[in-house]
Amino acid sequence: DTLSNSDFNDLAGLSAQDLYVVGSRGAAWRRHEGRWRQLPFPSTLDLKTVAVAPDGTAYVTDERGHVWQGRDDSWRCLTPKPHSESFLDSAWFAGRLWCTGSTGGCYVLQGSRMVLAMDARRQPMPKGCSLASRRLDVSPDGRRMLVAGWHGALEFDGEHWTALFYGEP
Repeated sequence: DTLSNSDFNDLAGLSAQDLYVVGSRGAAWRRHEGRWRQLPFPSTLDLKTVAVAPDGTAYVTDERGHVWQGRDDSWRCLTPKPHSESFLDSAWFAGRLWCTGSTGGCYVLQGSRMVLAMDARRQPMPKGCSLASRRLDVSPDGRRMLVAGWHGALEFDGEHWTALFYGEP
């Protein structure tokens, strides 16, 4: 009943039996071993995205652009300063959290803040492409990340960026 009467924004997991779901007013749920359980999330802000690392650690973003790391009953805020906007999408890929901004742009977690992927210290995204990013997805085999936006799509293999198309298709 709680799940059907809630406003959820995103879900992610390692399998159909291990999922996180996040939504309005700090709603965070986990499906584990066939059962759903509401998690004691330490914020009442609207939760926007969730991504899960291979070790089962979840990364949640909120409406102010904070990034939270944790699982089950243990959570901590990784980015104490709010980001300039909330995030639209997120993915865990190549050992890092990637997010797209609600108004565009691809970001990566670097230390205690989200930075534009084109300004990342390692494997930066090609300059003009970051600003047009809207959605992220990781291939089923976990070897490639696709970033797509208003004017293009790129593929990242963890080392190199490849433009699939850019500009008017």
